[in-house]
Amino acid sequence: MISGFFVLLGTLTGESALAANCHPAESLPTVQPVNWVNTITVPSNGAVGDVLATADWTFNGHTGYVYCDNAQSAALTSYWGIPAYGRSLTAVSGMSPYTLELDHAGSGIGVRIYLNGRQLTDYQSGLAGSVASLFGGSSVFYGPGYVTVPKTTYHFELVRTAVSPVNPLTVIPTQSIGGNAYVSVNTGGFLGEVGFAAYNLRPINVVWQTSTCTIIAGDVNKSVTLQRVKSSDFNNSPGTGDVPFTLTAANCQNATSATFTFSGTPDSTNPVLFKSTGDAAGVGVRIYPASDSGQTIGANGTNNVQTVAVSGGQAVLSLGAQYYKTGTTVGAGQVTTRATVTMSYN
Repeated sequence: MISGFFVLLGTLTGESALAANCHPAESLPTVQPVNWVNTITVPSNGAVGDVLATADWTFNGHTGYVYCDNAQSAALTSYWGIPAYGRSLTAVSGMSPYTLELDHAGSGIGVRIYLNGRQLTDYQSGLAGSVASLFGGSSVFYGPGYVTVPKTTYHFELVRTAVSPVNPLTVIPTQSIGGNAYVSVNTGGFLGEVGFAAYNLRPINVVWQTSTCTIIAGDVNKSVTLQRVKSSDFNNSPGTGDVPFTLTAANCQNATSATFTFSGTPDSTNPVLFKSTGDAAGVGVRIYPASDSGQTIGANGTNNVQTVAVSGGQAVLSLGAQYYKTGTTVGAGQVTTRATVTMSYN
């Protein structure tokens, strides 16, 4: 954990040519720290909108002396904004809540900013009238002698804006996460401004996780040999000669699951079966998950996707294969088929 620092800027100044009855106020504190992690890790299996990190910054309020000779009426103008010192901040299209993408288009990292619980939804917007509408809570009181700036709290959220960003951000630059609020005060003879700004003063590293798994060498071109059976073995059941086997994804890193997808040539009579290219008549091959032998992994794409959780760096899919009768009779001969399996991971 590395502490980051936000700059808090505040001034209230008088213009002597207009300030016959008011005098300059004291300066507000200039530095306010906030804790940021040094590195943010973006999981390989995350989703758009995932919150990656948060930070909070609070100014506890301050009373500054104006030294007005008598009470003055105050015309208030206030605005808030999300400055980035020249860096581009663009709203992510269609994303809710409102999110600004950091640094450049396609960066994959966005920021949401809240001021006293109110989300900021524009780069800079004007608000005329009561300062209470900007800050919430009690409004600023202007009278002879002092001006009070209320407690101000910012909440920042770094969020994921893309699963596979075009140009992933790897370092969040200094002074690119921030917000500000300003109040301009005109008391007739006195013109002053109180402003606050908060920015990250240290870069934040962004690590994009990548997930990997590999099919073990023995399963890349796997042969499964079924048992020798007799035609009479099909008299009491359409399926026989069951043989168990497994497919294994190993060396899995940052992956939570592996998905196996089966395809092949369907049998013309029963298309969920894999067609035999051998000379035995009236029979195909049925493949099924060991966890549910009543389910058929179809050569025609029916129930052909099986997902297994990664445990101990590998995902093992347990299966079974059997001869399966397609006609009224089964003729002697060889049964041969081919199933293609593709593996993906997440």
